[in-house]
Amino acid sequence: ELVGRDVAVIFTTAHDEYAIKAFEVHAVDYLLKPVRRERLSAALSKVTAQLTGIRPAEAARSTEMPRKIVGRQGADQYLLDPAEVVAFQADGELVYILTNNARYYADQPLRVLQQKLGPRFRRVHRKTIINTDHIRRISPLSSKRWLLRMSSGLEVIVSKRLAGAIREATDW
Repeated sequence: ELVGRDVAVIFTTAHDEYAIKAFEVHAVDYLLKPVRRERLSAALSKVTAQLTGIRPAEAARSTEMPRKIVGRQGADQYLLDPAEVVAFQADGELVYILTNNARYYADQPLRVLQQKLGPRFRRVHRKTIINTDHIRRISPLSSKRWLLRMSSGLEVIVSKRLAGAIREATDW
């Protein structure tokens, strides 16, 4: 049924004896369990390259996190290292960039920032994106929600819908 369609298959199994058969049916990759995050990322880059016609190196570059994030304070613009950013928070039309020491304005909405940021940045609800490297404490709340305490002291509630993504990102 799928002949002639843009379909990419990645086999994931605990058995290495099926690898040759997988590639005979044109699998993009073959992952052995337990799957490491880096290995999955490389396989997904291959899929992107296959489906878009972009070479793997270009596909990897297109998913890279920006080297710097531009934050504004008044008329001044600051180039921030992504690692120092604790969170992005929306307040109406404004988006704030929060670090341990300061708060800046962002020029882009959260949805655009989310597309540009790397995998360490995760949306926790509709108004906040956090840097998972800055999580210091996870406290369970009722209804499968969590309270995260960040390195800056910021406390953020994770929605039920997005709690799984945080668990995955923190290997918790």
